[in-house]
Amino acid sequence: MKKKKILIKKIFILIIIIILIMFIFKLIFKKQKPYLLKTENEAIIDEIYIYGNHLNLNGTIDIDKIDKDFQELKLIFYAKEPIEIPLTYKETEENIYFEISDKLNNGFLLDSLSTGIYNLYIEAINGKKIEYYKLNNTTKYDLTEYYSIRKNNKFNYYEFENKNDTISLNITPSNTKEIYDVVIDPGHGGVDKGACDNNYCETDFTYLISSKIKEKLEQHGLKVKLTRGDLSSSERLPNYGDNGRVNIANASRAKYLLAIHLNSNAYNDNGLEIYTAYNVDYTFASNLAKSIVKTANTNYSTNNAFKKLDGVYTRTFQNIDLNEAYETAIANNYKPYDVSNKTTYYFVIRETGGYMSGAYKDARDGTDYNYNYNSNVGIESYLAEIAYITSKKDLTNLNNNIDKYVDGIVDALLNEIGNEK
Repeated sequence: MKKKKILIKKIFILIIIIILIMFIFKLIFKKQKPYLLKTENEAIIDEIYIYGNHLNLNGTIDIDKIDKDFQELKLIFYAKEPIEIPLTYKETEENIYFEISDKLNNGFLLDSLSTGIYNLYIEAINGKKIEYYKLNNTTKYDLTEYYSIRKNNKFNYYEFENKNDTISLNITPSNTKEIYDVVIDPGHGGVDKGACDNNYCETDFTYLISSKIKEKLEQHGLKVKLTRGDLSSSERLPNYGDNGRVNIANASRAKYLLAIHLNSNAYNDNGLEIYTAYNVDYTFASNLAKSIVKTANTNYSTNNAFKKLDGVYTRTFQNIDLNEAYETAIANNYKPYDVSNKTTYYFVIRETGGYMSGAYKDARDGTDYNYNYNSNVGIESYLAEIAYITSKKDLTNLNNNIDKYVDGIVDALLNEIGNEK
C-alpha cells in the first residue's frame, strides 16, 4: 500500500512537471500577437514598392474624413514600440495626398526594423488630438516580399500582406541560400567585346574589375553575385531569358547592382561617369563618383550630355529613341511599349529596378523578356563607365591603378551599406 502511494505521488509530481514545462514552452514560443488599432477611418494606398532597401508608399485620405486642422501626417509601424515615419502631403479639393518620398531611393530604410509583426497605419496629429487610419491597399500587389542585407551572416525576410484589416508586415529570420546583397554586372563578354580602341576592348577590363570587387565585398561579409563568369571568345551572354543577365540579377534578390563598363566616343572625352535611374536621389551616385575619382586618381568625365552632377548622369529616352521604338513595333506588328522621355535608357538599370525604374520588356515583341518587368520590388541599380577606352590618358591610369578603381568602388558601397546598418 505504501509503495502504491509513493507511485501515485511520483506520477502526480511528473504530471505537474510536464504541465509546467508545457506552460514555459508556450510562453517562450507563443506567436507574437498582432498589435491592432481600432479605427473605422481609412486611407487608400495607391502605390507600394521597395527600391533597393527602401520602402515607398503613397495614397490619399478623403478630405471630408480628416481633421481639417491637422498639423502632421505620419506612417506608423505599430507594434509594442511603434515606429513613426513623417509623411509629406498636399491638399486638393477632394483629398489629402501623402507619400514617404518622391524619390525612388529615399523611402523608409526597411533594414532598420527588428523582427516581429507590425501593422501599418496613418496617424494625423492636431496638437494632442490624434486620428488613426487603417490602410486599404488598392494596388495589385497583395503580397510584397523583401530580404534584408545580411549582418553577421544573418538576414531577415519581410512579408507585407493585406491582413488584420490593414497592411501588415511580418519580419522573420531567414536562412534561404540564394539571396544576395549586391550584384556586379561585368559589361559585355565573350563574343561581345564591347567598345574597342587603342589596342584594348571593354572585356579586357570589365570581368577582371568585377571579380575583384566581388572578392573584396565578400571579405566584408556581403554576399555578391556576378551576372557572368569569364566567358570564352565563342560564348555570348544574353540580356534576357533564363540565362540572361537581367533575370540572373533579379533572381538574386540583391539590393544594389553596379554594371561595369568602359566608355567611348569621337570627341576626345575622358573620365568617369556614373549613370542612374530616372527620379532618384543622387547622394550615393555622387559619393560613388567622388570615391573613385579620389582613390584612383582619375577625373570626372568631360562629357556634359545627360549630366546631373560631377560624374553623375541620368540618361532617359530621347525623341529619337521613342520614334525608333515606335517604328520597330509597327514594323514587327506588336503594340508599342509604353515608354516616354522619363524612361531610363540603359536596360540593365531600367530592367532590374522593377516597374519603378521603367522596366517594360514583357515579351510582346516575341523575344526573351524580363520576368520581373512589372515587379514592385527592384534593385537600386547603377552603371559605371569607369574610363574612356578612346582616351589614352584614361587607359594609362586604369592599367596603372586598376586596384585603386576597385578600392574606390568598394569603399563607396561599404560606406553606403554600412551607414544604413
